[in-house]
Amino acid sequence: KGIVGHCGKIGKSIIVNHASDDDRFYRNVDKVTGYKSKNMICTPILNNGSVIGIIQMINKINESTFTCLDKRILENVSLVCGLALHYAKLYDKVRKLDYRYMITLDVAAYHRCASIEEAADILGKPRLDTSGIINYSMDTKGLPKSDVPRYVLAMFRDVFEMTKFNEETLIRFTLTVRNNYRNVPYHNWNHAFQVAHSFYTVIKTCPDVLSPIERLALFVGCLCHDLDHRAKTNAYMVNSKNPLAAMYSTSTMEYHHFYTAMSILRADGHNVFEFLPKDLYEKAIQDMKQAIVYTDLALFFSNRAILQKIINENKFSWNNPEHIMRLKGIIMTACDLSAVIKPWHINRLTVRQLFQEFYNQGDEEKAQSRNPLPMMDREKAHDLPANQVR
Repeated sequence: KGIVGHCGKIGKSIIVNHASDDDRFYRNVDKVTGYKSKNMICTPILNNGSVIGIIQMINKINESTFTCLDKRILENVSLVCGLALHYAKLYDKVRKLDYRYMITLDVAAYHRCASIEEAADILGKPRLDTSGIINYSMDTKGLPKSDVPRYVLAMFRDVFEMTKFNEETLIRFTLTVRNNYRNVPYHNWNHAFQVAHSFYTVIKTCPDVLSPIERLALFVGCLCHDLDHRAKTNAYMVNSKNPLAAMYSTSTMEYHHFYTAMSILRADGHNVFEFLPKDLYEKAIQDMKQAIVYTDLALFFSNRAILQKIINENKFSWNNPEHIMRLKGIIMTACDLSAVIKPWHINRLTVRQLFQEFYNQGDEEKAQSRNPLPMMDREKAHDLPANQVR
């Protein structure tokens, strides 16, 4: 109603210097309050072109009239008010989304995290002997599923100083990592254990290559290196505009694996690095991150070429952090691809599982009217031997 209502309707500023003479003036307010409105200026507060409020000033001091300068000043004030209200609304939305996100994480963590009872069940079983598993040819995928976490614990006990570890934390971490691998043909928990076992064999046969903290970080990195893998390549994630590709523009899945690992480490009773002092804790996290990211094969070829050049020029130094970093990258790739040195029947099964993922991706790409790579096109499976030899 009144001049304020008219301002809201037209969405423009109004100056009235003789209020009582204006037909739009709403007199009831003055009657109720006993106030006498002589002159006024009204300016709308806008948000995306819509009026969300009105600023009104009444009775200019010294009884002078409102001017165009007053109008410009008030319009600037209304602009600031509009922005403030807009961002307050956005903040409220973000805050509510944060709460929803926290609730979702809490629910997800409850269902994905291993319980204390599950850990106690594993810890209550006899210890496994690791003397027969220091072998690159071991059929890790042939182990009983229930024994795999026990073997992880056995390898930890064998190569790390267990007096510093909380074994309940260690086994809960292992079980939760297992729970966070998807049921996909190749990039699953069995593959993660195979990679971790290969690295275990590396540090057992070459114990002085890496420092204790590096060995620990890379072993944990091996267990976590494909967490929550969706059985799709990085290129697929980018081309299909998957939200993960928007989050991580390079090494998309590898960064997702790392941050999934971090979310597990942050869960109550899961931080296997908790005993480390701050400086070593930060180094362990950084080494684990580098280890996981280096499993991106797109990084391997350039890394290998650089390291090969350093070695050919006889410049490799165990005291050079960059050289060691590149060596760790090569070790991670070697462990990730260690199935190729397994006996033929194991390697053959592994390749079948991998190509099952490839063909599934190729089918989805065709459904999206995109042409898959030949090795991901099941209709070109007959070309596989030639492609392998080439």
